[in-house]
Amino acid sequence: MLIQIEAFDPLFFRDGKPFSAGGDIWADGAGLPMPSVIYGALRATYAVHHAIPPEQIEEKTKNFRITDLYYSVRGHRYLLPAPLDLAVEEKPEKTYHGYYYYRRPISSKIITNFGFSEVIMPEKQSLKESLGFLIQETSFRNYLQGKKKNIYLKKIKEYLHEEPKIGIVYNMATHSVEEGFLYRVGTQRFEIKLSVEIEGLNDFPKKGLMKLGGEGKAARFDSISNFGSKIIPKEHSLKKGSVFKLYLASPAIFHQGAYPDLERFGFSCKLITAAIPKPVAIGGFDIQKNRPKPTYQVVPAGAVYYYRNDNDDPKLIIEKLHQKMISDVYSEQGFGLSFIANLPLESKK
Repeated sequence: MLIQIEAFDPLFFRDGKPFSAGGDIWADGAGLPMPSVIYGALRATYAVHHAIPPEQIEEKTKNFRITDLYYSVRGHRYLLPAPLDLAVEEKPEKTYHGYYYYRRPISSKIITNFGFSEVIMPEKQSLKESLGFLIQETSFRNYLQGKKKNIYLKKIKEYLHEEPKIGIVYNMATHSVEEGFLYRVGTQRFEIKLSVEIEGLNDFPKKGLMKLGGEGKAARFDSISNFGSKIIPKEHSLKKGSVFKLYLASPAIFHQGAYPDLERFGFSCKLITAAIPKPVAIGGFDIQKNRPKPTYQVVPAGAVYYYRNDNDDPKLIIEKLHQKMISDVYSEQGFGLSFIANLPLESKK
């Protein structure tokens, strides 16, 4: 089932920084929500619709999974976080073109903690990094196939409009405002719609209203039809001895920290380089168990890993890693959506 979510009001999604009343005055928004936020909101919506008691929610939704997620905005039905091995050049009329980073061997005098044998860098220093951008569907298909032309990006901030709110603490006993409890919350109005494919809840309502964000604002959800076909990379480009890319379309949590362990999928591919953004922390509070959730360091969406296929079957690589949730933690919540991509055509080795 494919569900599209559209917010009515400005939303606030907390980032990983601590914020407590009376101690902090500025709470920044995190922009696009983590998959766990959407997972929790959908699960709560299902529970309310079916009048499930809080103590039974976990059992009744144990098979609930998010299997795909992407964004839509202004006529573009399929957008994903831009891969971070693309550099961005702004063209007239606020159009953004993506250009591939180039691979360069690392000098034998340089030692990295990941054991990389290569680095990737933009062709021109004037180009910007693609963190904070979305890639369009046609451009993404070109990216997966290693085509260098016609890669267009959208800037996320152009579709998230800042509408900060000022808050106070009101003492009901004295009917006065508490001193020292003035704070600002970075709410944002979303033009961006989120589409989520779910499994395990066959009787999920087709449409309705739901609560979303830190303040429980109203949003609408509708069941929509799927479109397009599955995007498959060229299998011959994954032959033994070749280099391929693994791209994360949603944040992921890995036991090894910044990169996935492909050995648990049965592969012996060697990681040769990567484009990885700074990790972010996520946590939360488990209402049912009345305790904080564990805090994890998350690899943000857009991370790209370059692997050399030494001895693995290309068909199995696509079968197990392409459009799959590969996160070691919370994969059922939509963490770790990965795609296999071919190298740029001119730079294959």
